[in-house]
Amino acid sequence: MTIFSEEPYSRQMERLMTAIPNFKPRGIGVRFSESQVLITITAATPTQILTATMRQIRCPPFLKRFNEYIESEESIMTFSNEKHMAMFVLAVKNAERENYALLSAIYLLTADIRLWNCCKHHINNGCIFFENIKLRNCSERAYTLYCAAKDLTLGTKHITISDLADIKLVPPVLFRIICNAMAIRRFGLAAVKLDTLKDLNEILEEYEPTTELDSGLFGQVIESITVDSNSQLTFELIGGIRLTEQIDERGRCKSA
Repeated sequence: MTIFSEEPYSRQMERLMTAIPNFKPRGIGVRFSESQVLITITAATPTQILTATMRQIRCPPFLKRFNEYIESEESIMTFSNEKHMAMFVLAVKNAERENYALLSAIYLLTADIRLWNCCKHHINNGCIFFENIKLRNCSERAYTLYCAAKDLTLGTKHITISDLADIKLVPPVLFRIICNAMAIRRFGLAAVKLDTLKDLNEILEEYEPTTELDSGLFGQVIESITVDSNSQLTFELIGGIRLTEQIDERGRCKSA
């Protein structure tokens, strides 16, 4: 379908007016390849999801940086911090799960609280009205996130693959966040294990506190335990949540 309007809002209205009644608009439906189905229906690791996302990219500098990131990280970062995860979960609570473009943009915009405050009131009926957003008191980092969100939603090219390969233009943390957003754009919420977080919440809601160790519950929610030092442990729960626990002095290993 040819779109004649040039303004983003007019383009959205034109799509709406020419859409077939009672059918989902174009751009929301997804055609799944075999690899996409595999990623969606199996318990793929974040590394596998990201690798599948970048499979068709042919930019050597980007692939070099991406491979270095994948190989250097023991545990792939899903959210920048707990606040990012909390804002994202709340923001997509009522969003259409098949609208991967919207989900990826929200993931980027919620990574910075000031940026999200500027944008959250301009999302309506599955659309982000970028032309109405005024960025106030936002950092260079927030502007990069905003441009990436715009690119993944509208197909603009504010940030190119070559830009992502440049560590001076896109610092490591931003690179990781944008890579995750690209994965969401392709695979939806499965890319950030949001369904797993929902499972964790349901498990904990049904749990009845006890003074004894519940080995069954422990096995359900704990994926790994890392000994950081003689005085600290890190528990990784399903959904990528990490909890740090200090070891009581009486329980610490004594050196010889």
